[in-house]
Amino acid sequence: MQIQLVSSHGMLAILEVLEDYQSHFLYPPLGISTSAQSSSNSSATPSPQTNSIALPGSAAGIGRKASGMGMGVVSSLGLGSLASLGSLGLGGRSTSGASATSASSVASVASLGITGSLPLHSTVTGVSSGLSAGSREIVLQLLRIVNLLVTENVSFLESFCLIGGIPVVMGFTSKRFPSECRLEASNFIRLLCHTSVLTLQMFISCRGLKVLVDLLDEDCSSASQAPLVAHALNGVSSVFDLQSPTTKNDFCRMFVREGLLEPLSGALLNVMANVNTTFDGKRKTQDSLDGLRGVEDWREEENVDGAGLEGGMKMKIIRILLVFSQVSQSDSYVRHAVGTRKVIRRLLRACELLEPECLVLMLKAVKHLSMNISLLDVLQNANTIEILVRILEEQASSPHSTEMSNHIFQTCFNLCRLNKSRQEEAAQAGIIPCLQRVSETQSPLKQFALPILCDMASAGKSCRMLLWQHDGLSMYLRLLEDPYFQVSALESILSWLQDEPARVEDELMRPNAIRSVLDCFITSKANSFENLLELFLKLTRISSRITTAFSRSAAFFRKVADRLGHNTKPVVRLNLLRILKFVCDAHPNRGILVERYGSGGGLLGVLEGLSRGGGDGVVLIRELAKEIIQVLRPGLKPLPGGGRVGSRGVTPKRMRRTASETSAVTVGAAAGGSVLTTGRKPSSSTGASKIISTRPKTRLKDIPWQGTQ
Repeated sequence: MQIQLVSSHGMLAILEVLEDYQSHFLYPPLGISTSAQSSSNSSATPSPQTNSIALPGSAAGIGRKASGMGMGVVSSLGLGSLASLGSLGLGGRSTSGASATSASSVASVASLGITGSLPLHSTVTGVSSGLSAGSREIVLQLLRIVNLLVTENVSFLESFCLIGGIPVVMGFTSKRFPSECRLEASNFIRLLCHTSVLTLQMFISCRGLKVLVDLLDEDCSSASQAPLVAHALNGVSSVFDLQSPTTKNDFCRMFVREGLLEPLSGALLNVMANVNTTFDGKRKTQDSLDGLRGVEDWREEENVDGAGLEGGMKMKIIRILLVFSQVSQSDSYVRHAVGTRKVIRRLLRACELLEPECLVLMLKAVKHLSMNISLLDVLQNANTIEILVRILEEQASSPHSTEMSNHIFQTCFNLCRLNKSRQEEAAQAGIIPCLQRVSETQSPLKQFALPILCDMASAGKSCRMLLWQHDGLSMYLRLLEDPYFQVSALESILSWLQDEPARVEDELMRPNAIRSVLDCFITSKANSFENLLELFLKLTRISSRITTAFSRSAAFFRKVADRLGHNTKPVVRLNLLRILKFVCDAHPNRGILVERYGSGGGLLGVLEGLSRGGGDGVVLIRELAKEIIQVLRPGLKPLPGGGRVGSRGVTPKRMRRTASETSAVTVGAAAGGSVLTTGRKPSSSTGASKIISTRPKTRLKDIPWQGTQ
């Protein structure tokens, strides 16, 4: 019965007093002079029309020790005193239950003990008392009573929210009120966010997100304001952890609309600036109701681990920022808010000051931001690459170095890919040695490090200069052995050769370098071989010295002959024939080529097959094969019978006689008869025409007709 009376009457009375004080504090009535207020406040003796109501002295020493202590405080206060609070005249009006509160109720309250006198006017004209220090004390005590009741009983909290207590208490978080009242109001908000899902939903529906943003905009270095920031961070974290139909994207948009990101990023820097400030973790209240809160362990209240209050606040801020960075990938409204120069510079500044445990999460947030193309320029202008490379070098021996390297390399990959200016910036920041260390291991990070290294060869003069200093060409030659990156490595070598032909060609003409390039061509698999052909064709066009070096390799010609014979793709055959033509043209002794690689069913035999059609009948392939045969034919050795050594070791096939040769005859005149001569040259050495004796022509009259004989 007592709990029911408190929830139905006492809570309404308390709410009425708080609302009246709040309205008259923020909007004081006109006609009340400052001198009247000062005279009423400075009066030491109460007026004849003023009674004295005492706060219960028994409540002064009560601490928060057990769950039933709240009911004990309510019982010691008396239901009549709770109901009579509405008639204190703080708001210039009395409650509906003021008429029922007679002198007996006042006497019951006065009998509880006198700890301090507060003016109680019998009329409604005592507005000045609502602005006095005593009235502020009443409001502070009422807020503490509310927190005590709702802390010990969840039903009290839900009932207080249902009767409209959330907007009233939230109003006391404004900077217009004393810091003690703001602290109690923020503690009430903390209870709303952590007690139940229902109270949290009601808090959000009362536009509580704006209150959380306002509480974040405080100075963390102040011992009185640090709990406000901690309560706000707990509230924001609870909102994102809420399991409801409202998604995190919607909550992020709501927070962005309220302006959360700037105070949140500023709070992160403020917390790190005060990381060396020591807090004893205990706060002793110095007021008349210190027993209601007593000695409070703030670290335990904020669920902070052994790292301290600052460490817990930092981790919460970083996790909230991580949520925003993840949502920004799919939400343009949030991305535009997160991508401001001010916020990103604060995040990167925090990366330089955070300890490794928190730094891992912050680097992950920066990685998510780098996945947005529209934010790449903002990140570049904030010196992101330089900061990340410095962290990569400093944290190389850290226990979290693997996770940090993962996030940093992915971020640098997103920034440097297909952008030469950022590639030059990364090279000048000193990223090349870091990338080379990763390329020499079997780490999965190679897929992010090696593309950056391969792109630097064509990034600019400064990048190539740094690559010369770090032996970049040898690194590219070693990468030719990797089937996954040999195409990229050869592209880098080719690009470098085009920009600095003399110096790079001298390096490639070394035996080890030529062997690496030839091995790449010979041992490449079918998938990468097709992509390498175009690069090798460019290489043979640019450098004749390298092309001549290719012609000295027997394995090279065997590979070409094998691919020409077994690969049926016209593009592959055409590129192979073009490479072969360049190699044959560059070789000083083509006869040796035919003698070494053209015997039997070798290269020349494959070329002759392609020149006759080769199965696919592509005109370009057939004509190019004929051109290569004509280049090689002067090197063929003549046979004793007049032929030349072919690919199969036999004389070339004789041409078939045409019909014109067999039918063309000439009739010559000779003595004693007619002779016929053919158009072929005579085989005798005299040079005379060959005379063929024939019978005389049969005359028409000599032809026997049927039936005449």
